[in-house]
Amino acid sequence: MRSYANQAALAAGFKHALWTAMTIVLILLPAGEFASIHAEGLEYGRFRISPKLAVVERYSDNIYLEPGEEEDDFYTEIIPEITLDFAIAPRNYISLKYVGNFFRFSDADNFDSQYHLGEASWTVETAKGSRFAAGASTSDTSVQPYSPIESAKDYRVNRIFAETILVAGQVTEFGLQAERLSRRFDDVSNEVDDYDRNQVDASIVYRRSEIFPLLLQYRFIRQDNEDLPQAGLDPFNRDYDTHSVFTGARWRPAGKLSGALRIGYTWSDFENDAIDEFSGLGMDIDLLYRFSPITRFNLIGRRNVLPTTIAERDTGTYYVLTSGGVRLTLQRWSKIITTLSYFYHHRDFQSGLAPAEDRVDREHVAALNIEWAIQRWISIILGYQYRNNDSDLPTVDYKENLVQLGVHLSI
Repeated sequence: MRSYANQAALAAGFKHALWTAMTIVLILLPAGEFASIHAEGLEYGRFRISPKLAVVERYSDNIYLEPGEEEDDFYTEIIPEITLDFAIAPRNYISLKYVGNFFRFSDADNFDSQYHLGEASWTVETAKGSRFAAGASTSDTSVQPYSPIESAKDYRVNRIFAETILVAGQVTEFGLQAERLSRRFDDVSNEVDDYDRNQVDASIVYRRSEIFPLLLQYRFIRQDNEDLPQAGLDPFNRDYDTHSVFTGARWRPAGKLSGALRIGYTWSDFENDAIDEFSGLGMDIDLLYRFSPITRFNLIGRRNVLPTTIAERDTGTYYVLTSGGVRLTLQRWSKIITTLSYFYHHRDFQSGLAPAEDRVDREHVAALNIEWAIQRWISIILGYQYRNNDSDLPTVDYKENLVQLGVHLSI
């Protein structure tokens, strides 16, 4: 049972959130000269700048995601974002992007106070639909603390990517994508979670039928993990290769049905003979169905092999992620958008070291968000999210209720 002090803090936090949101709205509403600006950016010659800002007040009843005595807290997140596009020529442009996340917690003082993401890319398109893009990004973030006496674990992720789509004739498309991810933790004690990940995708789409444009795709992933130290023994090698073959369909973005349906076979080969190979169903689904002018369904599904992160309370050598969910978006009134979503994540952890370390996590995430567009450049968002992780390892069981109230600005 919560104490009267906690109930008073809860009421004070919601008053603070409401006051923050309404103050921003009252300040910005009189600026009528900006009301006609569409949320697509400001253009000047060949330049386009797209600034965004979000101020969000959140309340969590289990800020540390603990299984036992839960601690609640309010925190404010300020998210500035700015994108700069420069057109070298028609359908040929360079983009620079920055996103920041700045946090202020009411009570917890061991969370990271800021994250940063920077990205640069170059994109070339043709009138027939062919496309080439390449770029790089760097971000610094952290793994959250899971108790009041822990600290956040900071790390950096560097990414390099290139992708091309070649439209060959009326009905055939060839695609090639390559990506390299590198993750490095700041603290030496967390170096075991460092890795390099290289991924290559090759695909072909045959669009003789627009109802079901046939997709064939091959994916290769090389995962180089930091070796796991063992007392009195050689370090434990956890590197592996994953091969996946998919079939399905890929629809164009502008259609009533868009996105990709990929279902096939995947297998992972580990360099260490102590780790059993994995093989089985592979899946990568991301579909958007525009049921009506006011209703949209988003269907997402995944099944793949991922490395464990000890800093995130993972165990073992790797885990098989099987996840799926649906997002329903309703826009019954022009200025109000309601989003309902549910996702399920099934994580099957495999050790390769000791059978006792094998475990399964079953995470359920349900959310409701309501967005009210006051003007085309300003909106208020009210949201609620419920998370429940049911694990074979009792120390990582948790439930969390999260409420948010925010103001989003964009030009």
